[in-house]
Amino acid sequence: MAIVEGLIKPWAKNQSKESAAQITKQSLRGADLAKKQAVKVHLQKIKQPRFTQVVDEVIENPNDLGLEAARADVVKRKFSGLTERSLPITDRIILLDEVDTLVKNRYRDKLNQYFKKHNNLIGHQSDPNVGTITVAGQEIRGKMNTDKKGVRSVKLKNKQKDIEEKLKRDHAQEVQTVNPDHKFTGGHHRIELDLGTAITYGLEEQYLKPFWKLVQNSYPNLFPGNHPYNQIPFERGFTKKLHAEVHRRLDAAGLDPTKVIEQLAGKTAGQKFAFMEKVSKVLEEIDDFMAREMRKNRQKGVLK
Repeated sequence: MAIVEGLIKPWAKNQSKESAAQITKQSLRGADLAKKQAVKVHLQKIKQPRFTQVVDEVIENPNDLGLEAARADVVKRKFSGLTERSLPITDRIILLDEVDTLVKNRYRDKLNQYFKKHNNLIGHQSDPNVGTITVAGQEIRGKMNTDKKGVRSVKLKNKQKDIEEKLKRDHAQEVQTVNPDHKFTGGHHRIELDLGTAITYGLEEQYLKPFWKLVQNSYPNLFPGNHPYNQIPFERGFTKKLHAEVHRRLDAAGLDPTKVIEQLAGKTAGQKFAFMEKVSKVLEEIDDFMAREMRKNRQKGVLK
């Protein structure tokens, strides 16, 4: 019996080792098969056509709806960022294009109603129903615009531009008027102040008065600045419609101030002085046209 047990134990021990090795080998083989099967199933899924499920009803997020509505409202209003509640801007003059469209339209409607009632905008700033509006700390008023066909319409203007333009106009009158006793009495300047400024653009300040004094003494038809002969009173039949036509003819003849600056850029004082010959000829032609039209207006009783 002891002999049998001595034979059986080593055999059993050897069998256990073989069984454990076999079980381990089978386990590894099973894991490999499972892994391969999983890969196979995954590849089959990839090859299968995909479908998107269509849902009949969707619950909207109220926050998303509010955001989308706000975006749509911005597009509709063309909001530019400047309203009557905007913080003051003090380092520059704001442009009308920067003002919110709704703000401009509301004010423009009031101006149009006032214009329809009075046929002008005189006194609209003191009218409690119209007045002015303040955007980003800058005051905006109404103004009348007359196009080249004589059609009048309501426009808006930043009053800061009024201040800027007045400073430029006062300076132009000072340097272009030879006799300081001559003052502006109203009407149209034959040699426009803007045109005079454009002609002398680039000259140093100390040469401006001598330039215009030489022009007045040299050209018998030219009297710059506030000389009485350079002013055409509106009361003599120089209407707003005629005024617009005169400007159109000046521009068409090459005396648009912006184009004159470009044309005379880099020219000497002598060359600018010679350019006054062209100005003289154009003004003579326009003077003849103005005289005829003003005579017609006076005969019709239309003076302004």
